Amino acid sequence: MRRNARPLRTLLNFRSNICAEARVAVSREEPFFRKPPYTFDRRKQALRPLAIFFEQPECADCDEMHMSALKADETRKLLARFDVYRLDVKSDAPVVTPDGANTTAARWARDLKLLYTPGVVLFDAAGREVFRIEAYVRMFHPRKSDWPPINADKCQNIKAVQGFMPITRKVNEPALARR
Repeated sequence: MRRNARPLRTLLNFRSNICAEARVAVSREEPFFRKPPYTFDRRKQALRPLAIFFEQPECADCDEMHMSALKADETRKLLARFDVYRLDVKSDAPVVTPDGANTTAARWARDLKLLYTPGVVLFDAAGREVFRIEAYVRMFHPRKSDWPPINADKCQNIKAVQGFMPITRKVNEPALARR
């Protein structure tokens, strides 16, 4: 077993070096991202739902999302309905969560159990998580119109985010809940 470990390690090192050399500098600044302070407290009813983009440095999928999906007019129109912020999952930037807790961006990402970046977590105006996307959903994936309609009566919080990103599904039903 030990004999096979070295070629695999060499292959992985080669791949990461090639990827690092091929990486293009991508600006992750978008006009819709609000600036700090990161105070997301929604204990008093806010006027708009909240979209938090979780990213990390050296994330090829994050770069691709900025180069394609976030440049699309359809995405920008949908994001105009939200208070939109971007957080680095490795950052110690102070954050006040929607339920009023003081933490850091890194700790909050861990508390939310985010597994992949980029991740987008959507909260309704009352601060309840209603939907999340972990890992980059590319623009060629099925759009909302390709999925069965969402029954808003069973999932009232989803009204705030219907139509967001390429796919939407109910997440606050017990079988699909991520809590």
